[in-house]
Amino acid sequence: MPAERLTELPQRRWRESRWTTTWPLTARGWHTGVRRGPVVVLIHAGFVDSRQWDGLIPLLADDHTVFAPDRRGHGASEGYRHDHRLDTDIDDLVRLLELTSDPAGPAVLVAHSAAGHIALGAAVRSPLAGIVILYEPPAFGRPPVADDVWRQLDQATAAGDRRQLVAVLLNDVVGRSTGQRLPPPALDVLLASPFGRLLLDNALSIPTELRSYEAHQWNDDTLKQLTVPIRLLVGERSPPFNRMFADRLRGLAPNATIELLPGQDHGGPFSAPAVLAAKVRSIEASHE
Repeated sequence: MPAERLTELPQRRWRESRWTTTWPLTARGWHTGVRRGPVVVLIHAGFVDSRQWDGLIPLLADDHTVFAPDRRGHGASEGYRHDHRLDTDIDDLVRLLELTSDPAGPAVLVAHSAAGHIALGAAVRSPLAGIVILYEPPAFGRPPVADDVWRQLDQATAAGDRRQLVAVLLNDVVGRSTGQRLPPPALDVLLASPFGRLLLDNALSIPTELRSYEAHQWNDDTLKQLTVPIRLLVGERSPPFNRMFADRLRGLAPNATIELLPGQDHGGPFSAPAVLAAKVRSIEASHE
C-alpha cells in the first residue's frame, strides 16, 4: 500500500475534525479533543452520504473515536470511476482502517443497508475489523433490476433529473423487493425531508452504485470463514425481504446473531439514532 496518512484540517466544532486522504475518499472524524476510546467506523447506506450519521455521532463521540467516510461517488468524495465495483469500496474501507487503526484493538464497524456488504468484505480482508454491526444488509440482485428500469435510470441520468432517479430507485428497484411503493404526494414529502435531500444530493450516482451491487455475490464458503463477531440488527416493522441476507449470514457465519429492534424499520439509523447508539454500547460491553 502506498504511504498514506490522514491530514487533520481545522476544527469546525469543538468535537469535530475533518480528515482527507491521498486516495479519492473523504472521511470526517470526531473526538473530544484528545483521541480516546475505541475506534468506531460508520459506513453509510447506499444512495446517501456520511451525513446520515449526524444524529448518531454526538451520542458516541464522548467516549469513542468516530470516523464517518463518504463512500466513493458520494458526498465530498470523488465520483465513481469507470466500471466501479464493490470491491473498490471494500479496498477503500480497508485503507481507512489502516490509517485510523488503534493499538488498543480493532475497530468496531457499524454499517447500514448495502454498506453491510462493504463492512463484511473488510472483515474478510483485514484483521483491523473487530465487531461488525450490520443494520439490515439487503440481499443483492433479488429480484434483478429489469431492463426497462435500467433504461429509465440511464435516461434520467442523461437528463440530470435527480427526482426521477430517486423515484425510479424507490418504486421500481427497492419497491419491487419490499412490495412498498410511494405515490407522488408521499414522494414529495420524503424528498423534502433531510433523508430525501441526501438522496437528491447523491442521485446521479444511483445507476453506477446499483450496477456495483448487482455484480457482487457472496460465496457461502467465504461467509463460513468469517470468525469476527457479527451482530445483525433488523427492525420489527421492516418487510421480510429486509432480513433475507441476515438470515443467510446467521446460518453460515459461526459468530453471527440477529436481534429484532422493537418499533424500528429500515430507517432506524436516521429516525432513532439513540436506539442504535445504545445498541452499539451494549454490543461492545458484551465483548469486553
